[in-house]
Amino acid sequence: MFSGLLAVGVAAGLTSVFKETFDRVRPALADPGIVALVPTPESASFPSGHASTAFAAAITAGAFYPRLRWPVLGLAVLVGLSRIYLGVHYVLDVLAGAALEI
Repeated sequence: MFSGLLAVGVAAGLTSVFKETFDRVRPALADPGIVALVPTPESASFPSGHASTAFAAAITAGAFYPRLRWPVLGLAVLVGLSRIYLGVHYVLDVLAGAALEI
């Protein structure tokens, strides 16, 4: 359990550093033609914190429970896709968030 918390904590920390470094505006704030389906956070968009922490948790869980590897990775993918669908992240934001953990 500690390793899972550690992985998620490291992912969140790295994400914060990259968000401050790149300071990318979220899709709905950058383009009035994009309507977010949820309130748009004012924090930076790149990389996706939800994607990075979801993949960190999934990779850690999959390492300890190999039988669950693919289902939990599938859930992490759904988390990333939901961020794009909701209009709060670009595809590259989600890919970068996931890549932080691979």
